Amino acid sequence: MWWNVLKFIGRKQEIELIKEDLEADRASLQVIYGRRRIGKTELILNALTNRRSIYFQAEAVTDRVNQQDFKNVIKKSIKPDHGALLDSIQGWENIFEILRRESRGEELTVVLDEFPYLCQNEPGLPSILQKIWDEIQRNEESLNLILCGSLVSFMESLLNEKNALYGRQSLQLKVEPLPVRDAVQFFEGWSATKQLYGYGVFGGVPYYPSLCDSDKSLKENLCSLVLKKGAVLYEEPLRLLDAELNNVNRYSSALRAIAAGQTRWGDILNRIADVESGQLGHYLGRLEELDLICRVQSLHKKGKNKRYYLKDPFFRFWFRFIAPNMSALQGGAIKETYRDAIAPHLDDHMGWEFERIAQNWLKYYGTEIFGTAPKELGQIWTGDYDIDIAGRLLNGEEFYGECKWWSSSVGKNVLTDLEDKIVETAYSKETVRKHRLIFSKTGFTEELIKIQKSDPTLHLLEPEDLV
Repeated sequence: MWWNVLKFIGRKQEIELIKEDLEADRASLQVIYGRRRIGKTELILNALTNRRSIYFQAEAVTDRVNQQDFKNVIKKSIKPDHGALLDSIQGWENIFEILRRESRGEELTVVLDEFPYLCQNEPGLPSILQKIWDEIQRNEESLNLILCGSLVSFMESLLNEKNALYGRQSLQLKVEPLPVRDAVQFFEGWSATKQLYGYGVFGGVPYYPSLCDSDKSLKENLCSLVLKKGAVLYEEPLRLLDAELNNVNRYSSALRAIAAGQTRWGDILNRIADVESGQLGHYLGRLEELDLICRVQSLHKKGKNKRYYLKDPFFRFWFRFIAPNMSALQGGAIKETYRDAIAPHLDDHMGWEFERIAQNWLKYYGTEIFGTAPKELGQIWTGDYDIDIAGRLLNGEEFYGECKWWSSSVGKNVLTDLEDKIVETAYSKETVRKHRLIFSKTGFTEELIKIQKSDPTLHLLEPEDLV
């Protein structure tokens, strides 16, 4: 479980959605999914507090073994006579018949975690559950079912039109990384800037920042959790890839290329010498299915010139700084690796992550400055210029922003440069009100602050505003 000083971090909206659905006047069928380490299990168990429930986590074993393990879990939570019946039966339909009997006197919620494992050796399980679920609804029974899984593409496919469970879910919930303000709570006591460093390295997948000791520095946490041979996160990305993929080396090579800034198809292909163009799509596609990378396109020219990015800051950090320096770390050169290979380039890493942090902040908290939420949020790039942040609000207004992870204050020249780009981009509509945003690590010049005070469409944001 991931806790910080006995406190469950964030997820208030997700917990409320799960609870509201369970409290509806009908049985609930929930499909909850997200990449590994995202905190799905803890979220579900937290939402089920004080509710009668049975939680089962499947494993990559035979169907018969999973069935037996499931029955063993069930017997701990049901009436003795129903438990005796379980020992004499086989098959998912018969097991659920016992659960349906058990729910007739009191509502019961059953969680099948790592559901894709169950379907590997019993592909017909979704159809079996469809039949069971239709009977539960028809008879107005009090058995709720939560299907949970880490293989994002598989879980989403359960709800496709051709799948047996299509249209039957009462709640579909993809669990995303924590928003920046929630994630930085794991670094309680750090300054706002240091908290952003922590987020830029460990990210918003709760498991990673939850391991950090906020009484120690970022460097100390990195050395003890990541750089030290055998440490808990020393080979974490490789372990995750090994659990889901074959031929991990090529996937790892693709991730290293993207982490190093090779974000275009051709650049990635050139970095992986033994992969042909036709094969690269397969590898990148599988990484997308695992929710580890994403394709991004410029807002001004959709459908063309796509870029690939690692979604998780920790994975980007690991594949940029740890993977290339494994030999030195294997030899115990922890301090030297941090001093020579990480520290000199950490601000460069943060410069890129600062753009993602700003986008994340606008997605969840943009209403604080705009009074309404972003309808569209992304970036703009051409052969001549980039705009770090761009988009439209629900009221039709536009916003454009620059992110500067600099050691000096940001001045009027950055605003002037941004305004020149806004005039030039085809994304902009002349008649629409435009907001300009500048995110800065170290504040702003007096001249720029004076301009902002008389211009409600200019927004200046520092680390203290983001956390």
